[in-house]
Amino acid sequence: MGSEHTVYIGPYITYEMPQKEEIEKWRTCLRKDCSGIRDIPEDMNFCPKCGCKIGELSRGSMGDAFDIYEDFLYPFEESLWHMGELPDEDKILMPNTHGCPGKSTFNDCDSGCYDIDKEASVKWFEKEYAEEIKALKESLDNVEVKYGVVSYAM
Repeated sequence: MGSEHTVYIGPYITYEMPQKEEIEKWRTCLRKDCSGIRDIPEDMNFCPKCGCKIGELSRGSMGDAFDIYEDFLYPFEESLWHMGELPDEDKILMPNTHGCPGKSTFNDCDSGCYDIDKEASVKWFEKEYAEEIKALKESLDNVEVKYGVVSYAM
């Protein structure tokens, strides 16, 4: 089994997922020192272990408002590549093409000096992916086109 290390230099999109509160509810024994059953059926009113009254508890947490893959990226899977979450939790989308002006992707065996025109790359990206960027801005938070270095291993 091997791996390939790739470095991409060029424009990419960063975003944040909209969040929604998720409430988890369950029925359980309300006696604090009882280690009774969790998720007691609706037809039971008393704990089968200690006999105390059953009640409903809940816990809220924040989660993504939708699944980025299933609910959003599917129409763009040919044009944008989703890297997933990086160690610093940045969420990025990169072009799924080699059309970017100049050399932008470097593999393990590439070496040499390369001129990179940052402005031309960003302009190309914003024009080539205008539809995707517009849709992203309508559905996601803090969508930005950035230019930089993305290093990843597969």
